[in-house]
Amino acid sequence: MDDKLYIHSAPYGYKIECLKRDPKCCFSAIISAEIIPSKITAAFESVVMTGTAVFVEDRAEKQAALEAFVTQKHHGYEEVGFKMIEKMFDKTALLRIDPISTTGKAYKG
Repeated sequence: MDDKLYIHSAPYGYKIECLKRDPKCCFSAIISAEIIPSKITAAFESVVMTGTAVFVEDRAEKQAALEAFVTQKHHGYEEVGFKMIEKMFDKTALLRIDPISTTGKAYKG
């Protein structure tokens, strides 16, 4: 949403404590990967984002992001997902990573 990355989490734990001490962070994801046995390698696409983690406290922003998770990833189950959001809203932390840099890498084999 708006070139930001949102992550939901339990509101406690090692990751949360680290980000409270220092909000600088890095997020990486492998978009696709395929082993190429004949070349003893793998084809892949990946992305790395560095940025600053912000604990989202604004209820409207948090609601919108959580609803976006449901509508984008659980099509057809929105009613169930929205009920879960309502039940878990105050027990869920929402982190927004405001990007500083985003890079990608790909190897097609």
